[in-house]
Amino acid sequence: MTTYKRIVTKGPLPHCYMKLKLEFEDPSVNKFLTINASTLKHAIVTSMKGMFGELGSTENIDILKFDEENYEAVVRVRHSFFVKVWSSLCLCGSFSGYTCAFRVSQVSAHLMGLACNSREDFVT
Repeated sequence: MTTYKRIVTKGPLPHCYMKLKLEFEDPSVNKFLTINASTLKHAIVTSMKGMFGELGSTENIDILKFDEENYEAVVRVRHSFFVKVWSSLCLCGSFSGYTCAFRVSQVSAHLMGLACNSREDFVT
């Protein structure tokens, strides 16, 4: 017989994961602007630097997955810095001179929590 071990953690986990999307005001910008994971990370770091100064831009932000067609990404940040990253993304209004917005669609303390979205599931 297999025995299972129950693990209970106290306090927050070391990282938080965010699923976000970069949306432009003018949809035609997507045709001639190429964005990859490194330019997206640069935009996030620049936003952090603009809001929190040099200390805000030194935080480690990891892009785990990036979809270049839809500009969707899965980002990992430290739990203690999570609120600052999210607030700087909400206040970011431009990218390369074009008006844009970061939309955070899902947040989880576990990466597996981003695997599905219960708000999109329909039971028939």
